[in-house]
Amino acid sequence: MRPVSAINRFGWGQRDSAREGAGLSLHDWLAHQLTGPDTAMFRGVSSCADGLIALREQRRTKVQGDPLVKPIFQAEVATQMDTLLLTDQPFRERLAWFWFNHFTVSLRQGSTRAVIGAYMREAIRPHVTGRFSDMLLAVMRHPAMLMYLDNASSIGPDSAAGRKSHHGLNENLARECLELHTVSPAAGYSQGDVTSFAAILTGWGVDMKAERPGFVFREKAHEPGPKTLMGQAFPESEDGGVQALHFLGTHPATYRHIATQMVQHFVSDTPSPAFVRHVETVLRDSEGDLQAASLALADLPDPGPGGGKFRSPMDYATAVLRALSIGGEPSRPDDPHSPAHQLASAFSTLGQPLWTAPLPNGWSDNAADWCAPADMLARADWAWRVGSYAPAGSQHPDADLYSQILALNAHDPVTGPAFRNALKARGFSEASRMDMGGTAVPEKSRKPDAFARLSTAAGQMLATPHGPRIAALEIGGWDTHAGQLGRLGSPLAQLDRGIGALRQGLGESWKRTVVLAMTEFGRTVRINGTGGTDHGTGTVAFLAGGAVAGGKVGGTWPGLRSSQLFENRDLAPTTDLRAVAAGVLCDHLHLPSRAVATVFPGPTVDPMTGLVVPV
Repeated sequence: MRPVSAINRFGWGQRDSAREGAGLSLHDWLAHQLTGPDTAMFRGVSSCADGLIALREQRRTKVQGDPLVKPIFQAEVATQMDTLLLTDQPFRERLAWFWFNHFTVSLRQGSTRAVIGAYMREAIRPHVTGRFSDMLLAVMRHPAMLMYLDNASSIGPDSAAGRKSHHGLNENLARECLELHTVSPAAGYSQGDVTSFAAILTGWGVDMKAERPGFVFREKAHEPGPKTLMGQAFPESEDGGVQALHFLGTHPATYRHIATQMVQHFVSDTPSPAFVRHVETVLRDSEGDLQAASLALADLPDPGPGGGKFRSPMDYATAVLRALSIGGEPSRPDDPHSPAHQLASAFSTLGQPLWTAPLPNGWSDNAADWCAPADMLARADWAWRVGSYAPAGSQHPDADLYSQILALNAHDPVTGPAFRNALKARGFSEASRMDMGGTAVPEKSRKPDAFARLSTAAGQMLATPHGPRIAALEIGGWDTHAGQLGRLGSPLAQLDRGIGALRQGLGESWKRTVVLAMTEFGRTVRINGTGGTDHGTGTVAFLAGGAVAGGKVGGTWPGLRSSQLFENRDLAPTTDLRAVAAGVLCDHLHLPSRAVATVFPGPTVDPMTGLVVPV
């Protein structure tokens, strides 16, 4: 019998009907799954071209709803979830989903719904045991990726189409390919490299008018002339893009980057440099052979009890349903009670909806992003419903169950405090001493959106006597590289509701609170060629809360004239946001400036003063 730790680490959890390579060494068990053909059978699915035809017809007829694309999507969900539950090649299946997350395409860009399943089957799965550079090329040519990261509408400014339409570059795909898919920022590329790579990729688009829609290279939209990327020259035309992708796909920095991600996913949130070097060496010596690199993971020692990975919602829910031997006959796409639908619904319930990563960097592999108090409570509630066959939306479990879970996690430094704080936020004044046998029902209230619910819970925790003093909340949806004016309304409204919910949760403690709202990175002020903005330096931040000395605007306005812009595209930064954060920490939490100076990377900054009402 294969050790449970190996089954969990390299697969999706044990099914009671599977023998999991009995008699084989770990390396041979994994190799057996990768050396043969992919045994997954996808029933009733459509090609990418069929999905694009359905999308085109819906747009042409302006039909209400999603009647042509919806059946295609439902069929993909049914058969791909069935494969997760039933696969006899769990390591291969694990790799397929790992690489899909690496090359994330998300349903948050609506048009991808018609082709996202085909993307995984056509661009990812065929290459999980091949060369990384081949997978990279397949991904970058697939309509799903070209639509998701806006390259289908990127036009060379000096191309025939650019001169006629006055449209221009969209850097989204080029930037994410460099930053996330290949060399990573550690390679030291510049903004000029991003712009040059975007020009190299102009003309790479989707032909929606063809009889069989799909990838097309539009020469008239391609920026003419040779380009230079990271010191290498590439010719114009489609072949220049192919050469550039091969250069990136075989770059030493790329091997180091993907080796780090593989070790982080399969071994530890904090990868050992020696482990990373081992996988990186295999990639370099094999010219990017992903099968060899995947098998090299078996050479790394088992982390042992307590040292393994914390399961993401997808990993956790799949393992639970496999342990219960859920699934067997093919799920009907339109059956809401099918095993496939049960699994996909679990992903959403637990906070990781299928194919809906909030950003192009995909879902996190770090435990800290999945073990917040609300996440732990959601797992307990879902597991109770599954174990008792209780339908979603039914009453919460008995307090006895919560007490037992709390006892099981009491000594875990991650899950113990998270679960205890979750129960307190739900309304239990003393979570560790709940009466046995009672029914754990929180106060009923109107259900706001997810960010508002999170904000309310955070406010309640902060207001608790002897509770935490600092909370960090995150909201996505701001990374708008195209059609920005029509897309920012939703996240702005969520932010507004969230701050209101935080104030409500804090109650009287709002008077003693400072809220600092700031972005992860800036945006350019110069609009790109597709009605959006690209990653930049300049940004804004604001302070709110009863403890803020408000009614004023800080910083120096740098101006919007071309001569005043940073790199001719960006609002010149005049105030270091670290100074704002440092000022709040010093004046509000009364931390010494010398201690705050050790928190922020880079050169030391002087804390901004006068932001907080003196106490």
